[in-house]
Amino acid sequence: MKKRKLNEDNEEGGGDEWLLTYGDLMTQLVCFFVLIVAFSSLNIE
Repeated sequence: MKKRKLNEDNEEGGGDEWLLTYGDLMTQLVCFFVLIVAFSSLNIE
């Protein structure tokens, strides 16, 4: 019986897990800056 490899997903073109993490980080940064702008007060005189 042939043994299966532990990292079989990397053989099939995987390995872009960092892209999901990067996308999550960018989404959180955009949300943070949107909240900063939304809660800031503008003094227009």
